[in-house]
Amino acid sequence: MQILVFFTILTIFASINADFKEEITELVKEINKAVETEDHQKIAGFFEESASFHDCLANRRKEELVEFVEFGKIEFGRILAISEVDGSNSTFSLRTTTLFSEGDGEIEWILKKNEDGNGTSYRISKGHEICLGF
Repeated sequence: MQILVFFTILTIFASINADFKEEITELVKEINKAVETEDHQKIAGFFEESASFHDCLANRRKEELVEFVEFGKIEFGRILAISEVDGSNSTFSLRTTTLFSEGDGEIEWILKKNEDGNGTSYRISKGHEICLGF
């Protein structure tokens, strides 16, 4: 069973669209850099804006940054890994650290890339709940 899981994961990684993975990796670096430098204006540009979001930025240290968006707050830490989910080269799993759990926890988010006449957008969700968009 473990060998089957290993080869499945290997196959998924081998089929990731390199350009999209590079694009997302660069985006992740930009987000993490903005968090590290407390560049609140740049962070706000990545995420949907709301009064709660800005209140949160004003009242948290950078290690405790919480994003408030349409569906509520999420715990967003450092992104650890990105992997493809469904073979479409447009849906990826992101593993991140959590900032408010007991100990050093991890959480999995689903990143979906959408391209239409208005350009490219991204949605990150946890289960069926959309947490943020940019």
